[in-house]
Amino acid sequence: MRYTNNDSLFKAGNHTEPDYLPYTKHASNVTYQKKILDQAKHYHYHVKGNKLFLTWNSKKAKMKMLPIVMYHQSRLTLNGKLQTKLKQNTITQPIVKAKKGRNIASLQFITPIWFKALLLISILGWFVLFGYGIYVKHRKIRLS
Repeated sequence: MRYTNNDSLFKAGNHTEPDYLPYTKHASNVTYQKKILDQAKHYHYHVKGNKLFLTWNSKKAKMKMLPIVMYHQSRLTLNGKLQTKLKQNTITQPIVKAKKGRNIASLQFITPIWFKALLLISILGWFVLFGYGIYVKHRKIRLS
């Protein structure tokens, strides 16, 4: 609060940290700041449906480390082609071969089928519990 310029106060308070990084020995907030947040200004991001799109222009075809983090269930598409054998750095950033010109990458998280099954079981369990509660309460009223 000692800043004379209010803009400086907001810049000092604008410290972004990741919600979650996949566990690796090198996954630190400093690494995340340097390799993801500081590089993000070179890309255009937008979300459509359940996909995150990154767009950038490259002056030549070269290997590029994208400022995103991959998880086990992540699916990455680069220029319309699914990337199946990706190289990744220490914080699981994908390293891809960008073509000369405009490049578009899309990132999607695929929810595992076991998660959907457990969610369905949980919802059904709540309905059964709710129904049982109504049954017990109705039975007590009838016995009174």
